[in-house]
Amino acid sequence: MGRLTTMLPTATRRIVYVSLLSAVVIGAAEPAASTSKRCFTVRDSIGMVRIVNSPDNPENPNARGTTATYSPDGSRFVVHTVRGDLQDNSLVETLLLYDTNGVERYLRASAASPQKPTILAELRTRNDWAGLRDIQWIDANRVGFLAEGDNGASQIFLADTRTQRARQLTHSQTNIESYAISGNRLAYFARIVLASPTVQEVNGHPFFELAYYERDPNLAPLDLYTSELTGTVPRKIAGPYRLGPMFRRIWMSPDDHHAVILAPATNAPPVWAEYRYPHYDFLGYTPDKRSGDPTAWSLQSRSRFVLVDLTTGQSRPIVDAPNGLTATGLSLDVFWPKGRNAVILSNTFLPLAGVRGADLKARREAPAVAEVDLRSGVSTPIVWVPVHRESAPSKSTAQRVIRSVSFDSERNVIRVGWQSANGETTFSGFEYKPEHWAQTAVNVQGDFHPVEVYRQEDMNSWPRLMADGLQCHCTKVLYDPTPEFNSINFGRAQ
Repeated sequence: MGRLTTMLPTATRRIVYVSLLSAVVIGAAEPAASTSKRCFTVRDSIGMVRIVNSPDNPENPNARGTTATYSPDGSRFVVHTVRGDLQDNSLVETLLLYDTNGVERYLRASAASPQKPTILAELRTRNDWAGLRDIQWIDANRVGFLAEGDNGASQIFLADTRTQRARQLTHSQTNIESYAISGNRLAYFARIVLASPTVQEVNGHPFFELAYYERDPNLAPLDLYTSELTGTVPRKIAGPYRLGPMFRRIWMSPDDHHAVILAPATNAPPVWAEYRYPHYDFLGYTPDKRSGDPTAWSLQSRSRFVLVDLTTGQSRPIVDAPNGLTATGLSLDVFWPKGRNAVILSNTFLPLAGVRGADLKARREAPAVAEVDLRSGVSTPIVWVPVHRESAPSKSTAQRVIRSVSFDSERNVIRVGWQSANGETTFSGFEYKPEHWAQTAVNVQGDFHPVEVYRQEDMNSWPRLMADGLQCHCTKVLYDPTPEFNSINFGRAQ
């Protein structure tokens, strides 16, 4: 088949723990009336194929829109599955590749069988943290992901849809936490190697930092590395930084010469204290949170957008302001518009220096989706992002919030998804005209694909991959990984 298969030696108890829990819950359920089916066992629970949402949401196993990871043109998508193998005590993680047109044909046909997916990559591990994650399409034919490598650390892998083979790209001594690939260049954040000091300064450090955090390699600061896919030796170009999980993303330029990252906001100027944050004493830029140490714990969620030259290693802040994630909850993203030496930042506060009046008030009150000229540093707000309220608003004062921002580089159009207090979703668009941004109409379908792919499961049924959509509003089972479970009595959980 030519797929990647990796086997690693460290034992784990996750499979048995989850399986016993499932067996206890289901076994306690009300028995079904049928007596022709056999009972559900621990072995069944371990071997059951689970369909993984990305990111997985354990509170909503039927969460839609996150099961399929689509290629840039939407013509294909991958689905991540995992199962336990009792025979060799391992987890089997698989990437399944589907053709979108084939799924559409299946939905339109009344008696067609679903297409059989292609196994793009498969690996085995015994570490509960080592599963596939950070799955992303690099281009129309390549899919990258993180998984445990041959030395036991998290590494970057690249799968090719044309050859149906995957290969390990990196051999980092420590865990790689995030990555980006553009052209022939790779950039990634990896943990630093923690030293074991015989003497440690304790003044000014909380007890838990001294006793636990500073000694845990999984919480160590990060260094930024770059290399070429052809096999050059990785080169450190920035760090060490202490960054929380939501601040480790990397956005490479299309020409692979530069990258935008988030770096700790060291020595934040006093004027940053004017930016509005909910729960200000905890999240705001108060003097006691200020630090010149990029590995300080107080800065792990206080960061700014930084431009890094991947050739020289030089870096500089893009704007003299922090990002707005903790103020708004809107995820951080960066877009590179064609034909302009600029970037679009999805969620950033804007500089206060030299600004007066209503513009100064607006910049203090909320971050923005903004374009920044990389030559001049001039920032232009496109739409303001509402800040979280500290207390629950009444129905009359409830505000809309921005839930998504995407960019169509071909049309130079930004698409903003809004959600009202009652859950209604609407969209607005902003198109780049000569020298300015103007509001424009956008397709309500936007980034959504005509076929919706999602997992379906509950306490009384096993996971299955579903597809629905098109004008017929059809719904069909696209993939049933364990059809033999039809012969099992699951009982009935209430």
